[in-house]
Amino acid sequence: GVYEERRNDWIKGTDWEYIKKRFAPFIAGDELWRGAESAEGLDPIKGLDFGFTRAVQHWYHGGAFEDFKDLCSSSEGDIVRHFLLCCQFLRQLSHVVEDPVLAERLKAVRSKLFRDVMDAETNLRRSCSI
Repeated sequence: GVYEERRNDWIKGTDWEYIKKRFAPFIAGDELWRGAESAEGLDPIKGLDFGFTRAVQHWYHGGAFEDFKDLCSSSEGDIVRHFLLCCQFLRQLSHVVEDPVLAERLKAVRSKLFRDVMDAETNLRRSCSI
């Protein structure tokens, strides 16, 4: 998974009722999948974790990195790591989905997340060219 909540993590402002309603089919599918794995004697995969949703919404809508200290208890390094894993997952998924509209949407979401401090390579190149 991209994000796994730690015991003492907190995310400010997460609207859990909205998440439950909006993502109910995914949550149900996740539970069904894990139940099928258990029934087959397999160790089930980790369940979906929406704990980082508010932070992702903030960043997706152009929020500043400095605001994360007020939004969540994760360290700056963990925040960057979560976002980079998410961006990597979106990139990989966009290459394998068969629906071209969905592939473009995944790329568009990735481009909104992969910016500023998350895009260290571009920042490094920019600073080296000065």
